[in-house]
Amino acid sequence: MNTTITRKLIFLFSVLYLNITLAEVPTVLLSPKEKLSNIDYRKSYFTILGNSFGLINTMAIEKKIVFDMKQIREATDNMYYITKVEVIKRGFGLNSIIPKQTKAKAEIWKDWDTFTKLHSEMIDKIDTLKRAVDKDKDDFIIADIAKDVGNSCRNCHDKFKSKK
Repeated sequence: MNTTITRKLIFLFSVLYLNITLAEVPTVLLSPKEKLSNIDYRKSYFTILGNSFGLINTMAIEKKIVFDMKQIREATDNMYYITKVEVIKRGFGLNSIIPKQTKAKAEIWKDWDTFTKLHSEMIDKIDTLKRAVDKDKDDFIIADIAKDVGNSCRNCHDKFKSKK
């Protein structure tokens, strides 16, 4: 079996395992210490997105390093597949804001509809980027689409993520 396919299957099974594991434990039954897992869950999700986008940004938008379609494809795939994980309900469950342990603002829970809409818009932009990368579009097209992804992240961060 091809190594790329093997890596993707391992990643997808890991995501599936994480989803099943987190689905098994209703949030209301968790102790305050265990509720940290909600925060860890969402931090892991957004760390994968941020690190993957960072590479795309550095190569395609800022052009600080040589554009490498193989690395762009891998980073885009990571972003695409991780967005198939249900993070909103599990990672942002009620009472999952713990001061000093998260940068999530309370506005997330006060304006839930806007938060989920912005998250969906980000996923749509990532899906568009994935289609462009899969079609081997040139680096200028990929850079333009990547800028849209970055702007969708920024829109949410500006409203719902604390600077400190």
